[in-house]
Amino acid sequence: MAMTLQNKDADGGRFWLPRRQDLAPKKGAKSLNVGIIGAGIAGLTAAIAMGQSGHDVEIFERSEFKSEIGAAISCPPNSFRILKFYGIDVASARGGEYNSAVYYDSKEPGTKDYVDFSGYRSKYQAPWAFFHRVDLHNELRRLAVQPPDGDRKPAKLRLSSSVKDVQLDGTIVFHDGRTIKKDLVIAADGIRSAFLSQVIGHDVYPEHYMSMIRFLIPSHEFLSLPEARCHFESGMTSLNIVKGGDKSIVFYPCREGTLLNVGVLTPPEVCKSADGDDLPLTQDLIDSATKDFHGVYDGLYRLKDTFGQWKLFRRAPLNTLAKGKIVLIGDAAHPMPALRAQGAAAAIEDAAGLGVLFSDLESANEVPGRLEAFNKLRVRRVGGTQVLSSLHEWDPLKLPQEHTKYFDGKVPYTHQEIDEWFYDYNIITKALEILQECQMSKELN
Repeated sequence: MAMTLQNKDADGGRFWLPRRQDLAPKKGAKSLNVGIIGAGIAGLTAAIAMGQSGHDVEIFERSEFKSEIGAAISCPPNSFRILKFYGIDVASARGGEYNSAVYYDSKEPGTKDYVDFSGYRSKYQAPWAFFHRVDLHNELRRLAVQPPDGDRKPAKLRLSSSVKDVQLDGTIVFHDGRTIKKDLVIAADGIRSAFLSQVIGHDVYPEHYMSMIRFLIPSHEFLSLPEARCHFESGMTSLNIVKGGDKSIVFYPCREGTLLNVGVLTPPEVCKSADGDDLPLTQDLIDSATKDFHGVYDGLYRLKDTFGQWKLFRRAPLNTLAKGKIVLIGDAAHPMPALRAQGAAAAIEDAAGLGVLFSDLESANEVPGRLEAFNKLRVRRVGGTQVLSSLHEWDPLKLPQEHTKYFDGKVPYTHQEIDEWFYDYNIITKALEILQECQMSKELN
């Protein structure tokens, strides 16, 4: 591994990555039996990364994957580089690239602000991409369970496998009474993770921060509206945000631009009754949520007769992500609103970091030390990501003093500084550096 980092120093680029085969197990390396709970984006990416490091991976997913669910997902540069590193086929996943973000005023349909993404490939060595969540999930599943010959160990995916409990010694208990013991358990079971208290020692509940009414419409139907054409004059390559106080409408393409993902973000009380109960998702609720926006956007909602409603949560950052043989990743570790498109990105970073840190093992006895290294790698980083993602309008002057620790004293102030904080981050190199520290400490001891 030291040789790998010497190559980094010789190359000198901040986006330097090793060859994938550099993470493959060396002769005599220990292969762990790894259990992953949850086969979402976090779990599947973790399976890919751990398989790359030579471990035997089983994924336990409670569903049967029978129905296509989900909408679009953004993939900013910090996560796109990781996906490319592990071999994602963007064409198979029917991905596309944003060239810009365009901000509109809710009252005036004219352009309010414009952010050019066209230079991201040269600046960050990756574009800001978009996918349909199902397409990306299918591609990750392929890479996890059917990797190219000799590229990495394939994972075993166990559907309809509902986990009841996980114990700190790596024992997994299923609802049907079966038990199995693993060297490492990766909890990627989402925001309502059943195993959070096992790691942090107590229950903690996320805050319902915003609600999102979300739906997909065929792009050609939207573009057939005369008032809509101005939004995609240069093609289906822009992220569009209509801001109106504490509400916003976000719409952008996916599935090679053939579908338009639309999300209406509102405070949670808009979607609740006076008694605090969730209101049924009717056209009246849509009208109430969007009444403050210019009529030019009415066509978005009139093209669809079925909608989905999501609750967006936030939670205070955790002080640890691992205990015993259990580690939390993705929404189980750090739920956040989608305001900066970093939820899935942070999960992908978690997975890559684990894969690197668990390469070159000599013994299963090293698991606690590697999980301690994962805490060092991720706790402050994801804390900062949660803080930046949990405010509708970022005001660094209002940042509580205790949150400055997540930024190593360099709190980002401008939009450009925030972008650079997110997109400059190279999780694989950071993990290699910490792994080298672990190995050197082991040699000294």
